[in-house]
Amino acid sequence: MGPTDVAIDERVRVVPYTDLFRAPLGKSYHQGGPIWSDWPNAGFARHHTHGRRCDMPPPHQDPTAQLTDGNLFWGGAICHHFGHQIMDFSMRILGSCAAHPSASLLFSRLPGAPIPPFFKSILDWFEVEPARVRVIDAPIRAQTLHIVPQAEQTHRGTEPAGVVGPSAAYLDLMDRFIAQKRLPLGTETRPVFLTRAGVQLPLAGEAYIAWAAQQCGAIVVRPEQLPLAEQMALILAARTLIITEGSAFHLLSLAGRQFHTLDVLVRRPSQQTANAALTPRCNALAYVDLLDGCLCGLTPKGRPFEHGGLPIPGERQVIERFGRHGVDLRRVWSHDDFADAVERDVRLWVRHRLRRAVTSHPDAAAFVDATIDRALAVRPRLAAHVRAAVRNAAASLDTAPIQLPALRPTHSATLRRAITRRLAPTRPRYPAPARVR
Repeated sequence: MGPTDVAIDERVRVVPYTDLFRAPLGKSYHQGGPIWSDWPNAGFARHHTHGRRCDMPPPHQDPTAQLTDGNLFWGGAICHHFGHQIMDFSMRILGSCAAHPSASLLFSRLPGAPIPPFFKSILDWFEVEPARVRVIDAPIRAQTLHIVPQAEQTHRGTEPAGVVGPSAAYLDLMDRFIAQKRLPLGTETRPVFLTRAGVQLPLAGEAYIAWAAQQCGAIVVRPEQLPLAEQMALILAARTLIITEGSAFHLLSLAGRQFHTLDVLVRRPSQQTANAALTPRCNALAYVDLLDGCLCGLTPKGRPFEHGGLPIPGERQVIERFGRHGVDLRRVWSHDDFADAVERDVRLWVRHRLRRAVTSHPDAAAFVDATIDRALAVRPRLAAHVRAAVRNAAASLDTAPIQLPALRPTHSATLRRAITRRLAPTRPRYPAPARVR
């Protein structure tokens, strides 16, 4: 099955989404879009993640929906999450354009959901003119609807690469597409660091790491501050890329085999997210664990919930890894300033995430205590603050049966007031990384 193979269905109803990414709430990961005439046997036309189908047929819709003519290709959903917009819903765009360069792309969304700016940026990157894009807000019936396979799927790193990763044929197609853009490739000898310092759940103290790396010669990029085309130009030019695990490394799925050395600074050591997408694109790929620990809670089933946790890097590991790429952080590094930066992020995590980290599982408080001991061993005063807040949170949990979602928040006004008063964030003593031009 090639990236430009086309399946065709006729008189297909296409509807707005009723559910998107709501499986943790007991609903559907993907419910909306085309209602294929032979749903159980629709094959690659169905939506897949992690190597398996994850969509549900939409509920019954108005059979009198408007009949729409034209050469339409199904693009996917429009969602609020940048990484998912790339990996879930942009992996049919290039194949569709290659199969029929003048065809229109059809997208759908949740009713009333805004269209995020990055959606247009992704279309611009693939050189899709606005006139060729149609977003539906009400059910339609497409006279003829075409669809190509998803070139890649969202994955955690445990699935077979041949199932969720890009094929050689797709990477060949992407290589030709990138070559036509005539951008500099691999010409930047300084390491390029794409940091999460400006968004939720970075590495604790990552703002200080980014500042120090910039002072020592690295190019530091805050992706949320740059247009997508500038981000792509920077990472394509880099010979060495350092990226904190997160949405930014899905940018590489908008290119082919143009990358040399890539370090992914992991936030969840138990996963190698997107390794099937990254491995064939890079000459040298490393998932680097710099962590002393991770502040996180337990699910009601007693499993660590790293996804909402705060990863705590060790300064020795950070300095050593950046040093391997010629960035000698020791020139400017201050143990106290780094510790202050870590403390600031821990306090923010306590204020905004603690209620989601402590559940009514009987071992939750003890588990969080243990993660505090491991992650904050060098900051005993901070560890004591966080430990006390955890105990307050655990004591405030009621004994009602746990309902979905899996993590039961604490709604303790006393805890909220205590956290706001006692653990107010402090201002960092170092500047934020400058915007790279």
